[in-house]
Amino acid sequence: MGRLRTHSTASRLALALGAIAILCVAAWLRFADLGDRPLHFDEGTNARILSTLLEEGVYTFNPKHFHGPFLSLVSAPITHCLGENTWQTFSKIGLRATAALCGLLAVAAGLGLCRIGRHTDGLAAAAFLATSPLLVYYSRMWIHEPLFAVCGLVTLIALKAFLQHPRVLYAVELGVGVGLMAATRETFVFSLFAWGVASIIWLLQAHPSDSPLELLRRSWRAYSRLLLLSFVIVAGIIVASYSSFGKNPAGVSDFFRAYLVYDTVPGHEKPALYYLELLLWPKHRAGLWWTEIGVLLLALYGYFLCPRGETRSAVCRFLMHSGAIHLAIYSLLAYKTPWLASLAWVHFCLAAGIGAVQLIRTARGWWRIPAAAIIAAILIWQGMQSDHATGRLASDARNPYAYVPTSRDVERMGTWLEALRQQHPPLDQQAVAVVGSFYWPLPWYLRGFSKVSYWETLPEDAAHRPLLLVLSTAKEADLACLKETHECFPRGLRHEVLVTVAIRKDIWGHPGGNSR
Repeated sequence: MGRLRTHSTASRLALALGAIAILCVAAWLRFADLGDRPLHFDEGTNARILSTLLEEGVYTFNPKHFHGPFLSLVSAPITHCLGENTWQTFSKIGLRATAALCGLLAVAAGLGLCRIGRHTDGLAAAAFLATSPLLVYYSRMWIHEPLFAVCGLVTLIALKAFLQHPRVLYAVELGVGVGLMAATRETFVFSLFAWGVASIIWLLQAHPSDSPLELLRRSWRAYSRLLLLSFVIVAGIIVASYSSFGKNPAGVSDFFRAYLVYDTVPGHEKPALYYLELLLWPKHRAGLWWTEIGVLLLALYGYFLCPRGETRSAVCRFLMHSGAIHLAIYSLLAYKTPWLASLAWVHFCLAAGIGAVQLIRTARGWWRIPAAAIIAAILIWQGMQSDHATGRLASDARNPYAYVPTSRDVERMGTWLEALRQQHPPLDQQAVAVVGSFYWPLPWYLRGFSKVSYWETLPEDAAHRPLLLVLSTAKEADLACLKETHECFPRGLRHEVLVTVAIRKDIWGHPGGNSR
């Protein structure tokens, strides 16, 4: 008995140390040098929305272009604790801390697979979540996806428990999870559809002897009242969040209008196999092979080789079914960005954890050594890709995950313009003119200027303005006109997008004006 207790204590200690190690790796990959990468287009837009919320105390949902309020509502107390309460005081680290924390929480939630019955499943799943280049890269970017993914993962765990044991507690957890997903992104309906189909398959496989009609009747009796409770909770969260807690009642109707009027930005249309190519097809770029196919192979191993009848097998199959449906839905949409695959990929990482443990279980004797080596190699390779993707290649277009990256030239330009503003007061006495469209994240780097105006074409008084920034989307004739009165310097804004900095010649010729 004493030896058994000692073995049990040692196992628990090993599992605890393993969980701590995985969380430490996840934290390092997500928090190290968090403020180094230039601000992305979408991060700048979200930062402006947050500043409006903090200034006005109300979140006004725009159903045509933007997503739900939950990202701003979660980020506001974090930036407040850091002393960043205005547009001018925001920092990249302060904003991205929310995304990084969500990424870390997703890894911790992956440990929830321990509730299946085998602690090692949760550890393995958390390890794949911790090192996935896709999940790591976008956990360092202040957009909705990291928050959406962690809310989805919590909902997923609650749904699994609810399917096995329909209880009030799990119904409440399910309602809260879905409600927070709805408050984050309107695409939560895709997840509901995927999970609904996967749940039906789960129930059919769990009761193969029952007719579908009989199974439907029994499931209705078991789940309907509890699902009604979940629905009430979801509705309450939607009303509270989109109405800004009663301050903007029209936000509730705008939530539903979003499905009719939402307008995607052109230029993001991709082929149907875009996500498969991004995640699975090996790509040799910048001296590194990029692929996460190891996750899929281990997930497939668990799908086909976990013994039928075990809860682990049912969970693995549920994850694979819902993950595949998620990917299929997003693949059918013409509008595609890499971060939209985040929640779908979470499913495969969880299934890969089950598959990895199953690979060790089915190996015999010395064969467990190469089996463990394969798993370790996949994790190490993922970690190397994540390190490269978030390090020197963070804003490099050769990085498959760096989507429309902001040029590092913008950071240098921002520092230079700020120095010019301090040396030459006229630069701050008349509004800086930004000419052209799709100018984000330029407003972020112009926060030090008291007046900034935005124009589709060159303003009539352009010749007298001390500073203009002309984007490549503006007319070439506009730039030609400025060269008579201004010194013009091309700078990189985003990948293959230039911005020309035009400084009036009298200021440029002034002592200190041409110090770059």
